[in-house]
Parts: sequence; structure tokens; C-alpha cells
Amino acid sequence: MASLTISNRSTTSDLYRSWSAVVVAYSGLKLARPAQDRLVVLNGVADEFGEALGGESTRFSSSSRYPSLDPSEIEAYVCGIWLGGMPQSLLWKQSGPGVHERITEIPSWSWASICTGVNHDLHI
Repeated sequence: MASLTISNRSTTSDLYRSWSAVVVAYSGLKLARPAQDRLVVLNGVADEFGEALGGESTRFSSSSRYPSLDPSEIEAYVCGIWLGGMPQSLLWKQSGPGVHERITEIPSWSWASICTGVNHDLHI
């Protein structure tokens, strides 16, 4: 896997593009317990991105309350997606054909809800 550097000179757009690259690389990995580990493994990386995005991030898991789209919560991280990166971060698709296991505890709009690799190569 290529290395990824997050610096205080990175723009917000650069950071969201970097997060998309992390998601694409990570989503293709085979986990022994995908339902339990799909998002948990990324928490440390998400915390680093949150700091780079301007301070402490607010992390919401599938069992947490969901944030509003209030500007004060724009750096919220919800089920693998940064709210500030929306709507582009919702434009994911599975990278290969076929039907894949669905993790029902994760909302279907999240890339983490299916056990396969994803791509973010769609733009609006």
C-alpha cells in the first residue's frame, strides 16, 4: 500500500480525496470478522484525519445518535464517511461484480455496509 502523508498544509479538499484513497485501499482488504471490524480498524486513521481537518473530530458509529448537518458538526465522521465530504463521499460503488455480504448494523448508504472493495471514481 502506498504511504499517505497528512500535513497541516493539506487543503480540506486534499484531505477528503486522501480519505477516499484510504477507503478504496482499505475496503479491498479481507478481514477475518468484517461485521465487527470493518469500521473499528479505521478509527485511529479517522482520528488523525479529524485532527488534520481542523481539530477534534466527532465520531458517530452505527449505534450512536446521528449528527445534524449543523455547520458545527461538519467534521463529523459517520460510519466511514466525513459529513464535510458529502455529497461526493456517498458516490461509491462496489469495485467488482456480484452480490456481497451486507453488514446490517451499518447504514446502506455507507461504503462499509458491504464486504467488498469499493471505488470513489464518480464525480458530480
